[in-house]
Amino acid sequence: MAATDQQLALDLYRELFGWKGESGDNTVCELNGKTAACVGSAKFLDSAGAVFPRDQWIPLLACPDLEATTGSIFEARGSAGAQLELGKLGKLQQCKDPQGAEFGLWQPGECSGAQITGQAGAMSWFELRTSDTHGAKKFYGDVFGYTFESQAGGDTMQVGNRDIGTLVQIETRRPYWRTYFEVDNIPSAEGTVVKHEGDVRAEGGRMFVKGKAYETSEVAGALTSPDDRVGSRAEFALMARRR
Repeated sequence: MAATDQQLALDLYRELFGWKGESGDNTVCELNGKTAACVGSAKFLDSAGAVFPRDQWIPLLACPDLEATTGSIFEARGSAGAQLELGKLGKLQQCKDPQGAEFGLWQPGECSGAQITGQAGAMSWFELRTSDTHGAKKFYGDVFGYTFESQAGGDTMQVGNRDIGTLVQIETRRPYWRTYFEVDNIPSAEGTVVKHEGDVRAEGGRMFVKGKAYETSEVAGALTSPDDRVGSRAEFALMARRR
């Protein structure tokens, strides 16, 4: 995520998820000593000439060869924008699928990507909310080898034998990826978001992931600064196992 105010974002995620990591142009956040996510500085990206989505959690899809995968994206009628080298960490490419949902390509260097998922404090699920589920299936299947299994409430996306998210049909807004982070307790996590100048967009949701029931909440992170009441918020979702 490229944050307009990186320090505000880090303050929130460190308390909310227990992340650690030294501040820098691109902070690799760790949970239990393993890479959980990266929170970059939008100012750094701007200075490097990269027009990358601000204050937005988007998935970075790993690939061994950025140029070859970008070529496959064009062949499948997707698009690609800025490419950026993040020093020894790796290379980043901004992309869109044919329906307009933004995502990134990641060619690993020293950072292989998220090393911890599916537990409190980590990314645990994704939703691709799109206006054309058939077209999305073809694109991600052709380019990345995703497979899909029909389920109530949407099709489950799979990489190999691993379930990673849900494909959901929407009509009310542009297509986008939603990132879910697991927490132990939804009300407590919502309280932390509000404490850090964020807000709760939709609470009291429920979903099933891999046969297990979860409570969910849609939230948005801090404003661009404490004194700036007009600014973009990074939307993301929380999920907690129902006890």
